[in-house]
Amino acid sequence: MAFSGKNWSLPLVFFMLLLTWGDCVVLKIVNKLSQGTDLKVHCESGDDDLGKKTISFGKSWEFEFIPNIWRTTLYFCRFSWQGVSKRFDVYDAFKHDACRGVCEWRVSRQGLCTNPYGLEPHRFYCYPWQ
Repeated sequence: MAFSGKNWSLPLVFFMLLLTWGDCVVLKIVNKLSQGTDLKVHCESGDDDLGKKTISFGKSWEFEFIPNIWRTTLYFCRFSWQGVSKRFDVYDAFKHDACRGVCEWRVSRQGLCTNPYGLEPHRFYCYPWQ
């Protein structure tokens, strides 16, 4: 029995929706460098360039996305301030599986800090710059 366009188009649409279904993740970048120091941020994934942003000290910028079901979603950002430039993977589906809902990254001169579980609001895990 051959499939006509009408017979398999609805299952195909359902399958495509299933591929993009998931919990929305909000990545929040907070400038914790020092008073008067702007943080320049350029975030992107393999198929999504979010452009360049400037974040004043104490302020934040955020974006949201839905990770794919293959757990291959990756977002990385280039951070720069006062002649310093650093790159960091702010979301890797394998490494940051616990990052659900809002995932906050605090950028300092020493590195990035995050609270991936959100259970203890004042407990952050820090990654020194490489």
